Amino acid sequence: MAPAETRDSLTLMEDHLMVPIRKEAQFVPTRQLELDVYFDTYSDGSNRASMLNNITWVAPKVPSLMSMLSMGEDSLNQNIYGPQTAAEILQPHEVMDLMVINFDGNGHPFHLHGHKFQITRREFSSSLFESDHS
Repeated sequence: MAPAETRDSLTLMEDHLMVPIRKEAQFVPTRQLELDVYFDTYSDGSNRASMLNNITWVAPKVPSLMSMLSMGEDSLNQNIYGPQTAAEILQPHEVMDLMVINFDGNGHPFHLHGHKFQITRREFSSSLFESDHS
């Protein structure tokens, strides 16, 4: 096991400058979604995304993957995943342009489960109106 480390600050990873091992053309989006993310510190001291698009996130009673695998055709209904999960259902071969907007003053890592993704841009502006997002 690696020794534990404590850091006072994290350096910004220039992920948009990373070069893939196998180059691919940029995907052409068929759908767009803006994900507004707000963070909060919970009573146990942890800092997590507390709101996704103005929905306070609460873990579902049944893990989403288990719901998807056990619900058959109903797995395409986003309501089965619970009202507090902000679930979005993609159709096969659908390409989503996902714009994540972090409304917290700090930098936070984000991760995606079960999807192939490309980072196409990153913005440091505090206002969407200060830059061109085309």
